[in-house]
Formats: sequence, structure tokens, C-alpha cells
Amino acid sequence: MPSQTSSAPDIGIVVLAYGIETVYAPLVASVLEQGAAAESIVIVHNSTTPDGPVVSPPVPGVHVIHHGRNLGYAGGMNAGIRHQLGRGVRNVLLLTHEVRLRDGALAALREAASAAPRFGILGPALRFPDSERVFSFGGRRTRSGATAHIMEATGATSDGIVGCDWIDGAAMLIRADALQRVGLMDDRFFMYFEEADLCLRVQRAGWEIGVVVAAIAEQASGAARRPGAFSYLMSRNGTEYARRVGGVYGVACALRRALSESGGHVGCVARRRTPAEQRAASRATLEAIWLGMLDFARRRWGPPPARLTGLGDVVGTGT
Repeated sequence: MPSQTSSAPDIGIVVLAYGIETVYAPLVASVLEQGAAAESIVIVHNSTTPDGPVVSPPVPGVHVIHHGRNLGYAGGMNAGIRHQLGRGVRNVLLLTHEVRLRDGALAALREAASAAPRFGILGPALRFPDSERVFSFGGRRTRSGATAHIMEATGATSDGIVGCDWIDGAAMLIRADALQRVGLMDDRFFMYFEEADLCLRVQRAGWEIGVVVAAIAEQASGAARRPGAFSYLMSRNGTEYARRVGGVYGVACALRRALSESGGHVGCVARRRTPAEQRAASRATLEAIWLGMLDFARRRWGPPPARLTGLGDVVGTGT
């Protein structure tokens, strides 16, 4: 990887997209309006099908990486990160196609990265679309590897940054130095927990993680569109993340959480008055949870089994 100099580009932007060109056009337009150069943007296109169409740049200067298959969040972002590090950028901003940066968010992130070099990864505060309610100022993890969002911006530094343990993968500004020290995302996860794992490694290498209060972005969760795949990946990847955080203790706690979550679904399946659709959904979720635990134990990685994506699931960018 090239060495960085004071003349190196300040930022390279990676937009991870799934589907046709129209899904990412509004995001690209918004970052251009906020001062990003077209040449600083690379779109990584995760195709819906192996023979999906090759997409064109939305504006001249934007680079497109088309793989002809779905690499998941980690694999797709890694492709974009490699492209940007090859340009010698000092910071890489990762964005998924459905996120929207509010006015001033890009400038606030860049200013914070320049003013507070002790932070290896920064992100914006996340709000639901068309809402003023923030659902994430990053997140905390316990020593067992359990995670939870931070809902209030308490304890902000003089730089206007709220310290946290991990940043949501929808929008992450990462120092190139940190990536060169700890490596890229672990693409064995495919999606979910790879950003938390990267934050863990960056923290252990000596950097801090934080959310820039003045930077606001909007995002809608995609979990409801893929319940089977979501439950599987959260189970498998969440247990692996817990192992990396807390070792055997973390795995034991993850198993306990899986048992607790399963109890509610078992009750739903057993209640005959429950609508058939709900019972079917609970059966599918139970299968996904415990197949995830089994695949964690036998170290099976990559995308979820195909049968889990048949229950109304749409496996996309990983957001």
C-alpha cells in the first residue's frame, strides 16, 4: 500500500449498492452536493443475480466495481477499501446505498477526523428517515460480547465526539493508517458484526472510536426484509464476535442469549390460537438461530444457506 503524504487525498468514499443504479443515485448526488469530488467516489455493486447487468457511473469521474455476484457487506466494502487505499487516501468513508447524509454531515466528519487523530473510526449519529429521533450514537459492548446502541449523546469531548465501542456499518469514516495496521474487514462474516469486529481490532491497536454529534445521517433497517437470513447471521456471527471479545465466557453468554430468544418463539409455535403465519415465522426463526449456532461450532462462514432466504428475505448490502 502506498505511503501517505500531506498531499494525499483527504478522503475516498465507498458506496456499497445492491440492485439497480437508481438505488444509489440519491446518495451519490447528496455527497457531491456536500463537496465530494466525483473522482473520490467508488461504487461497489453487489449484483442480485450472477448475470446481473453491468451498471454505469451515475456521473463522470465516479468509478464502479462490478463483481457479478453478491459479496455481502464485508466483501463488497473490502473491494472498495482496496481501491481507495490504492489511491493513497488518508481516510475512507464507507456508506451503504440506503443511508442519507444530512447537510453538513460530510464536512463535520472530515473536520473531526482532522482535529482528533486519536480516533481511528468515526461515524455520524443515525436517525430514522424523516425523523428527529436518533437511534444510534454508536454502541457499547459488554465483556461477554453483547452489544447495544447508545441512544443519547452524553459525555461528548471538546471535539464534539461521543466515545463508543463500535460504529454502525451504514456510515463509517476510517483512518487509512488504522486499516493498514489491523487489516480490512473479515469477509467470512458476509454481513453483520464485521464492523463491530473491525472496531474491536482498531481499539486494541490503540485508537478510539466515536460518533461526531454534528454529523447526522438517516437510515432504515433492512432486517425485517430478511428474517431468516438475519436471525441466522446474527446467531452465527454474534457468537463468533462474542468469542473474540470474551473467549469461552463470551460463547457461553451467546448460547444463553440464543436459548432465551428461542423460548419466546417456542411459545408462539405451541399456542394454537396464534395465527398460522406467526407460527410459521417463529419456526423459521428457531431453525435459523440454531443453524447459526451449529455453523459457528463447525466454522462454516460466508452467506446464509439458500433455504433461509426463501421466507421473504432479500439479502443485500448487509445493512
